Amino acid sequence: MEVDEETRDQFRSVNDQFQRLFDFLDRRFTAIDGRFDRVEGDISELRDEMQTNFDALYKRDEDRQIEYQAIKAALSRVEISEVSIDARVAALEAALRGDHDA
Repeated sequence: MEVDEETRDQFRSVNDQFQRLFDFLDRRFTAIDGRFDRVEGDISELRDEMQTNFDALYKRDEDRQIEYQAIKAALSRVEISEVSIDARVAALEAALRGDHDA
């Protein structure tokens, strides 16, 4: 089947239009991809920062738990010392009263 010159020109024109459209869309999608890449990078940085902050919070909480246990142990020792001191004071008071059976 023979195609005349005018039809060939129309096909070339349509082909050129499609090529310009595809080139335009390619540039647009490339630009959009770049923006998505930047957003993904920003999100990644934010996620890293948030994880670092959570790690710091967990570390501070762990430090507080250790400090709490140390204070609790020290308070227990103080309470034991208080009982011992109370017994010694009672013995001294008894000795001062002359009551040696206490």
